[in-house]
Amino acid sequence: MKRHVKIVVLAVIFIVCLSAYFYITKQKNLAASENPWPEEAEVVQIPSSVDLNDQQAYFVSSDSTSPLIISLHQWSATFEKYDELVDYAIENDWNYIRPNFRGPNKQVEAGGSDLVISDIDDAIQYAVQNGKVDEDNIHIIGTSGGGHAALQHLMTSEMEIATYSAWVPITDLVAWYGQSKVRGNFYSDDILTITESRNGILDINEARRRSPLYQQTPVDKAKDATIQIYAGINDGYDGTVPISHSINFYNKLVRDLDYGEDHVVPPEISSELIYTQNMTEQLGTQLLYGKRDIIYSKRINNLSLVIFDGSHEILSNEAFQSILDRYELANDGR
Repeated sequence: MKRHVKIVVLAVIFIVCLSAYFYITKQKNLAASENPWPEEAEVVQIPSSVDLNDQQAYFVSSDSTSPLIISLHQWSATFEKYDELVDYAIENDWNYIRPNFRGPNKQVEAGGSDLVISDIDDAIQYAVQNGKVDEDNIHIIGTSGGGHAALQHLMTSEMEIATYSAWVPITDLVAWYGQSKVRGNFYSDDILTITESRNGILDINEARRRSPLYQQTPVDKAKDATIQIYAGINDGYDGTVPISHSINFYNKLVRDLDYGEDHVVPPEISSELIYTQNMTEQLGTQLLYGKRDIIYSKRINNLSLVIFDGSHEILSNEAFQSILDRYELANDGR
């Protein structure tokens, strides 16, 4: 009888252990399928140089001295949202960091604050200290809220950056508050929150303080950087950020950098692009790396604006390839 009981107990233990093994294995496989980040990308902790709060980031170090890509997350996202740029960085043996910079823009510490800018600076310093970074080739890429953060960094950080690549960026929080409120989406509430507005009335001064469009342009820094602004022609209709944000910021830089009034986007063209989502004067067949039609473009010196056939999105291949092409051209023959 005792022997029989012992066998039963051992059998039960075996079944429990086997079930636990299969459960744990299933959970690991599920976690792996839900986390598409490559194994080369490790999560790191970066203490803030301002308030000592830890900022998380995905980080990849290159095997040899190479450029650094800083990829900035979208308005409502965190650093954990998967980013295709990491794969391009790994494939080309580049350094890569995806900082959290105070997370989604739903708290006063986020949304273009001074803490956001210092967090981005801290992430760059971390990558330089822990990777193999060519410090003359540091490139910031951001989409939507990440584009907002990228251009706010351009205007307010003292760091020298080789490239700012801003895709469908928000540049004017005052305008975007009204645009979002009319559309009935939650971004207007987010803007009220980050600006500490009271009684549902926007604090316009604080919204401007967090908007790239209202910053004083650091002329020398801006002339030394390559500044690329991309917008999808359908954004604002099939998307949340009208292309006026990109056009108005481009025009501001043209004027502030004294590139000449001939190089701004004229009001009649801006209106046609915004309200008809098309251009009467066609450019002919021009494509972004063979994928999307270019509806309209302007370029002067280091500054460019591209309106492409698309919506509220980044074309990751174009974002990376345009930087890679210039890097390879500059280093050709070295």
